[in-house]
Amino acid sequence: MIMYNGVAVFKLRVEWQCTLKERRQVSQKVRDHIKNQFNASVKLDYEEEAQIFYCVVSLLGESENFIDNQLRYIEDYLEMLGEIAYTCEVSIDRV
Repeated sequence: MIMYNGVAVFKLRVEWQCTLKERRQVSQKVRDHIKNQFNASVKLDYEEEAQIFYCVVSLLGESENFIDNQLRYIEDYLEMLGEIAYTCEVSIDRV
């Protein structure tokens, strides 16, 4: 059986001026939603600047199309939040 691994690296910027505690609350909310809704592995990483954090999402599936769609749904979720600007790099590879 062929499996695919999709990895997306989101660089997220909280639009309002926030403290480190607020950034952590927002990032954990994003992480928990993605983990629960999309059954994905999620790793958070923080930059020195209080408003920026990285969210690395990894998905495993039997179809490249499935992985691509799931990553698009995650992007849609981030757009829906409205309070976070983001950039994204995506890679889908056969395992």
